[in-house]
Amino acid sequence: MKTVVATRQAWERPPDNRTRALAGDDAKILRGDAIVTDAEHNPVVFQSNISREYTADLARLLNDVRSWNDAKMSTGSTRLSGFSNANLTFGFGPPVPMRQRYGCTASVLWRDNPPLAAALERCAVVADAAFAAALPGVYAGHRAITEQILPSWRFRRDDGVPLTWTSGIVNRTAALPYHRDSGNLIGSWSAMVTLRRGVNGGRLHLPEWDLTLGCEDSSVTIFDGQGAWHGVTPITKLADDAYRYTIVYYAKRAMCGCLEPGEESVRAALRATKSADDIAGKR
Repeated sequence: MKTVVATRQAWERPPDNRTRALAGDDAKILRGDAIVTDAEHNPVVFQSNISREYTADLARLLNDVRSWNDAKMSTGSTRLSGFSNANLTFGFGPPVPMRQRYGCTASVLWRDNPPLAAALERCAVVADAAFAAALPGVYAGHRAITEQILPSWRFRRDDGVPLTWTSGIVNRTAALPYHRDSGNLIGSWSAMVTLRRGVNGGRLHLPEWDLTLGCEDSSVTIFDGQGAWHGVTPITKLADDAYRYTIVYYAKRAMCGCLEPGEESVRAALRATKSADDIAGKR
């Protein structure tokens, strides 16, 4: 495991919110197992390869259920790369009254696609273990913060021990613009597992640190997605069967108010009834 020291610099998001192309400068890409720290030895980001024992099954499921993905994923326009980008949320989510969701609940994927849900949860276990082993101090603080959320609304290991993340998103061939994950629990860290074949680009850029992470196939990148600006470099398709999936695990701040599932169902029903009464009263 190598350690790299980086210096934070002043940075402002470009007005047109473009991602940063690498312009072919592969020398600037940080590859392999590495921990990046600041000058005071505070960790900034960690990346590591993980066993294909866990990711091969996940890649197969994501490709085998392409028709399900296309029906359920929020799909963007096809880009010059030849890809259409799409995303799919999973795990647990907070109330969204505007969508007539009045309580904390499991995602559609969690209910409708158990094999993929199980593979995503197994991969979360691997990412969690890598995080705890590489950055035990950061992990302990992250875990303490996320324990504000009830275990019922977090991913868990096979033995029932809850992990630290509540939710996730699968991004398919998405060169995301610079952003911070504003909905995450402040102080928590995110994990991003990358599955890729037959593509160039698609690296994670942290502009404040002048860092470009390799995001190789079957790798995990762990960082503070809420606090650090990040974006994805452009992606170029090299083969007909090319793909690039990233599976991002995070703790949603809005999940802190969730009750136990039974109590949450009762509260959601009351909210739904009140909403219906309010609508009826305005007619």
